[in-house]
Amino acid sequence: MNQKKNDIPDVIKEHRKNAPSKVNFSLIIISDTRYKEFLEGEVKSDLTAKIVKEIISKYGHEITSIEYVPDDVKEIRKSILKLIYFNSDRAVDVIVTSGGTGITSRDITIEAIKTLFKKELTGFSTLFHKLSFEDVGPASFISRATAGIIGKVVIFCLPGSPSAVKLALEKIILPEIGMIVKHARE
Repeated sequence: MNQKKNDIPDVIKEHRKNAPSKVNFSLIIISDTRYKEFLEGEVKSDLTAKIVKEIISKYGHEITSIEYVPDDVKEIRKSILKLIYFNSDRAVDVIVTSGGTGITSRDITIEAIKTLFKKELTGFSTLFHKLSFEDVGPASFISRATAGIIGKVVIFCLPGSPSAVKLALEKIILPEIGMIVKHARE
């Protein structure tokens, strides 16, 4: 098989067929600090939301909501489930969370969300760690970033680092998001 590295195999082209070209995203920033700022009326230290908005719109998709949630299992789950099952304003296809994927005692995003997965996208974590290692070296193994499906919505649990979020969106998520959403809906 003399296939060039950048050629897309026919099987992938077939999977991408009829995939949506525009996807609705929701962003949840999980951080006690950002949540406190949000309650005080201005989130000054959040660099992630701006980056996510720019990248998502550059790819032709839309951010339908941005929420700030404390590092609390019940609040995280409530936010996720509300967006998936009780969001009558706009349908959400993808939820990106940022924060709480590390190993400190306050990093509980994975524990809050992973048990809700109908299916886990284990390849995401593997690929994210590989690319993160190339970017930041051995420190990348501290992240517990993961992805899965809840209902028919795709969830990506990303670190709180804006550069990690940018890496995940540009290198992994957005190039394949139409196909992923299409399959999650089936």
